[in-house]
Amino acid sequence: RTRRRNNWGGGRGFGRGRGGRGRGYYNSRVDRQASVAVKAEWTVVDEFELSKWAKIRTPDIPSEEDLLWCGFLDQYNDLYDKVNTKSNVSLRRTETKDFYFVSTTDDPVVEKLAIEGAGQVFATDAILAHLMASPRSVYPWDIVVQKLPNGVLFFDKRDSSQFDFLTVSETANIPPTPNEDADNINTPEKLSLEATTINQNFTQ
Repeated sequence: RTRRRNNWGGGRGFGRGRGGRGRGYYNSRVDRQASVAVKAEWTVVDEFELSKWAKIRTPDIPSEEDLLWCGFLDQYNDLYDKVNTKSNVSLRRTETKDFYFVSTTDDPVVEKLAIEGAGQVFATDAILAHLMASPRSVYPWDIVVQKLPNGVLFFDKRDSSQFDFLTVSETANIPPTPNEDADNINTPEKLSLEATTINQNFTQ
């Protein structure tokens, strides 16, 4: 309700009450398109507000168990523990590593665990992170849920989604806005690509 009042309450009273800042905030509001086109013939199964997810509590938290360890870790560079404004360390671009954004249904490890009956719900870490942070999300997104005849659920992403990319200033008062200028480096897409590339190189 508060967000709706801030977005649409750009009247005279609102502008005066906020020292004239209300109108400027109204002009900077961005109408974001849905991540998927909602069709009129679709049947609404359930509807809920993301803000209520922050109050959800599980009475009985199950104990975790490591089913499988995959991959390997390189040696950590201790120089990055001493980085500050006076002692900086250049972040080198990793040219010998490839990063794969695998979806849930295309992950061979998840497929192996599903065949073995190791669980009833499968998802990638990126999808779980989106669900956990959904009450604070601003950019539109959606997930695809597939239910097998045996009741197993697969939470998946679309091929054209941005699930595996980091966002920049998504919850800021004035977030980055799309721009048709190809040379503009401060669009949400370019900032997201830059942040994701920096994070990938830092992990290596």
